[in-house]
Amino acid sequence: MTVGADTSNAHARHVPWWWTDLQHRLNRAPRYQPLVLIALAFIFGIAADRWADGVISLLAWGTLLTCSLALSWFYYRRDWFHISSTFLLLAIAALGGAREHVAWRIYAADEISRWATDEEKPILIEATVLRLPKLYQARGYDPLLTAKGDPRERPQRTRLKLYATALREGNLWRSASGYLACAIDGDLGELRPGDRVRVAGFISRLPRALNPGEFDFSLHARADRELCQIRSDIPDAVQILRKSEWYWPSSWLPSVRLWGTEILKKYLSQYEATLAGAILLGTREELPYEQTEEFLLTGTIHILSISGMHVGILAWGLFLALRSGWIGRKKALLLIMLLTWTYTIMTDSEPPAVRASILVCVVCGSLLIGKAGLAFNSLAFAALIVFMINPNDLFRTGTQLSFISMGVLSWLSSFWSGSRVISPLDRLIQRTMGWQERLLWWIVAWFVISLITGTLIWFVTSPLVVARFYLISWSALVLNVFLSPITTLAMICGFLVLATGWWFPWAAQLFGTCCDALLELTSAIIHYVARTPGSYSWHSGPSDWWLIGFYSGLGAWAVFRHWLPGIKFGVPVLLAYCALGWFERVWHDQREPGPRATFVAIGHGGATLIELPDGRNILYDCGRMGSPIIGERAVEAVLRSRGIRRLDAVIISHADTDHYNAIPELLRRFEVSQILVSGKMRDEMNTLRIETKEGTDLESLPGTRAALLMLALAIERHSVQLNVAASGANLSTDPTFALRVLHPPALGITGTDNANSIVLEMDYQNRRVLLTGDLEKGGITRLLDNDRRHYDVLQAPHHGSANNNPAEMAAWTSPTWVVLCSSLNDPVEKATAAYQDASATVVHLARQGATRVRWTDNGVEVRTWRDEPW
Repeated sequence: MTVGADTSNAHARHVPWWWTDLQHRLNRAPRYQPLVLIALAFIFGIAADRWADGVISLLAWGTLLTCSLALSWFYYRRDWFHISSTFLLLAIAALGGAREHVAWRIYAADEISRWATDEEKPILIEATVLRLPKLYQARGYDPLLTAKGDPRERPQRTRLKLYATALREGNLWRSASGYLACAIDGDLGELRPGDRVRVAGFISRLPRALNPGEFDFSLHARADRELCQIRSDIPDAVQILRKSEWYWPSSWLPSVRLWGTEILKKYLSQYEATLAGAILLGTREELPYEQTEEFLLTGTIHILSISGMHVGILAWGLFLALRSGWIGRKKALLLIMLLTWTYTIMTDSEPPAVRASILVCVVCGSLLIGKAGLAFNSLAFAALIVFMINPNDLFRTGTQLSFISMGVLSWLSSFWSGSRVISPLDRLIQRTMGWQERLLWWIVAWFVISLITGTLIWFVTSPLVVARFYLISWSALVLNVFLSPITTLAMICGFLVLATGWWFPWAAQLFGTCCDALLELTSAIIHYVARTPGSYSWHSGPSDWWLIGFYSGLGAWAVFRHWLPGIKFGVPVLLAYCALGWFERVWHDQREPGPRATFVAIGHGGATLIELPDGRNILYDCGRMGSPIIGERAVEAVLRSRGIRRLDAVIISHADTDHYNAIPELLRRFEVSQILVSGKMRDEMNTLRIETKEGTDLESLPGTRAALLMLALAIERHSVQLNVAASGANLSTDPTFALRVLHPPALGITGTDNANSIVLEMDYQNRRVLLTGDLEKGGITRLLDNDRRHYDVLQAPHHGSANNNPAEMAAWTSPTWVVLCSSLNDPVEKATAAYQDASATVVHLARQGATRVRWTDNGVEVRTWRDEPW
C-alpha cells in the first residue's frame, strides 16, 4: 500500500499544476445569469421583424406582447413557473419585434425623404444641426481620382447630420421632419449641435446597392433613420438662423472636443496630433486615407474607433487616479461613471462606446453595493440597453464585432475567475522565487494570456471580418499583442495631455512628448507590417447562414459547456462545420450552364465581367468618373459573389481614366494574368515609362498622362503581362464561343483615344453582344463600314452620348437590348429615344443596377439586379 501511494504521488508530480487547473476551470458549471436569456429573446424579436420584411405588423406584435404577458401572469399565479417563464420570454421577443418595427418602418407623414428621388433636385429647408460638423480634408494629389476641374484644387468638404423642421414649396413654407445627411463644400466649423439653419442645395435619396454583394449605404444610413441627403457646392448655402443655447450639453460638449483637438495639436507634432485626435476624440476624418487603410489591413482598425478599449482605458486610469484617497470611494465611483458617459457623448455615442460605458457603470455599481457582477449577465444588460436605444445597430458590423469580442473577454473573465487549483509544493516553489524570477514569470504569464486572448478574439471575429471586408489579417494574431501595451500607454499619455494642457503646461509637454514617441512607434510598426508580404490576404467570405450557425454554436458551447461533451468532441464538430461552410461556398460558386456577361453598375465609367464556357474570366474595363476605390469595390463585390479569385485577362478599351482608374487597386486584391490594350495605348504607356526613368516628376504631367503612368507602374509592380488586342483577334480558346476584336487595327487610326476604343464582340450560337467602350467619330465610321448584323445586346458607345450617332448605330446593330453605362445626371435622353425608336429595350445601369446577360438554349436571358436579383 505504501509503495502504491508513493507511485501515485510520484505520478501526480509529473502533471503540471496549470494543466490540472485548466481542466478544473473547463469543467466548472456556469453560474445562473438570467439576463442572457432575456437579451437573446429581445434580439430574436428584432431579427424576426427584420427578416419578416413587413409581414408582421405593429398591431400583431402588440397583440402577441399583450397575450404573452397575460398568459405568463396566469401561469405564474398557478406556480407553473417554467411555462410562465416561456411566455415571458415570448413577450420580450414581441417587445423587441415591436421596437424594431417602429425604428425601421414607421415614419411621419411629413418625412423629408418623401420629397426626394434618385435624381437630385433643388430644395430649400430649415433644420437643426444634430452633430458637430466633420471637416474632411481633400486627399493628396491623385491623378486616378477623376473629377471636374483640376484634381490638385479639390475643396474641403463638411458633413453634417440634420433634422428637418420645414421646407419651402413655391412661396410657402410647410412642416417637415426626419433626419438627413448634408455635404457642403467648404469649412463650416462655426456650426454647433442645436443650431437652427437654412440650407439651399440639391436633395436626393441615399444611393442603394446596385450590384450583388455590394455594401448598401442606404440601409446603413436607414439604421439611423436617414433616408435622404442634401448637397451643395458653396458654403454660403448654409445660413444660421439661431444659435443653440450655451447651457445645453449638446452645445458645449462639442466645444470641449474641439478644445481637446487644439490641445493635442499644441503639445504633439502635427502628424501625431492628427492620429491622437482620431484615437482619443474620434476625429478620423482628418486622417489620410492611406493611413486608415494600413490600420485596416493589419487588423488594428479598432484603435481608431472609439470603442470599449478607449472607454475602458479611460475608466481604469480614472480609477487609479481617484483611489489615492484624496476623494471618497463613493464619490470617486460616481465621478468615474459621470466622466465616462461625458466622454462617450462627446465622441458621438457610438454603440461600442455606449456598451462599454454601461459596463463601466455596472462595475462601479457592483463596487458601490459590494457585490460582484457576472460577466455575461452584465454584457446582456448592456445589449438590452443598446438595442432598445436603436435596434438597427444589431445588423451593423461594428456593433457585432464589438459584442462578439466582448463575449470572448467575458467568457475568459469567467473562466479565469476563482481560486487556482495549485498544490502546496507548487505554492511553496513560487514563494521562494526571487523578485527577478517573479518579474520574469509575470512577463511570461502576461504574454501568454495576451496571446491566448488575442488568438481567440481573432479566431472568433475573422469569419465575420472576411465575410464583410474580404480580408484576413494574419499579422493581427501577434501584432495586437505587441501593440497593446504601446497603444495603452500612448492613450494614457494622451488623456493626461488633455487633462493637464490647460492648467499645467509643463506636465502636458512631458506627456505630449511621451505620447508623440509612442504614436510614432505605433505608426512605424503598422506601416512596416502593412507592407510586409503575407501579412494579410483577400478572400471571399462565408454566407450569412453559416455565420449565424457558427456564432450560435460558439455561444451555446460557452453557456452550456458543462452539460456538453468536452473539447475532444467540440473540436471535430467545429472542424466539420467549417468544412461544411467551405463546401457550401463551393456549391454557391457553381456556375449555371452557358457563358454570361455582367455589366457592373459603376456610375459614369465601365466594367463588364465576361465568363467563358471554359471557365476563364475576362474583365472589360474597370473604372469610373470619381473615386477609383468606389469603382473597385463595386467590381470586387460582383467578382466575390461569383466566387472569382483570379482574372485571366483585363481588357482596357482606351486610355480614358474613367475606364481604368480602379485597376491598380484591383491588382492588389486579385491575381490577373494579363492586361490587353490597344497598340496606341501601349505605345503611350511605354513612352511614359521612359520619361519616368529620365526623371520626369509625376505632378509635372497633365492629369490624364499622370494617371496612365500610375497604371503602367502598377502593372509593372504586380508583374502582369501587357499585350495588344487588335482587330481580327479571337480571345477565346473555346470553339463554341467567339470573343472577337472588331476594332482598332494594330497601328490604330487617326483620331482621339475614344476613336481607338477596343470594340469586342461575343458570339455564342449566333447570339451576339457588342462592347464599344467610348467609340466615337472615326472609329464609329470604320465600324459601320462593315456589313450589318443583329446584336442581342449593345453597350451604347460613350455612355449613351447623343454625339456618337445613336440612330446609325441602332440601325447597324438592330439591338434587342441597349445598356447605358452612365450616371444618373448624364444627359442620355436623346440616345435613349433613338434606341427605343429602333424597338430596343434600354437598360440604364444607374437606375436598374447590374445587368446580367446569360446565353441559354432558348436565346439570351437579360436580368437587372434591382428588378430580378440573381
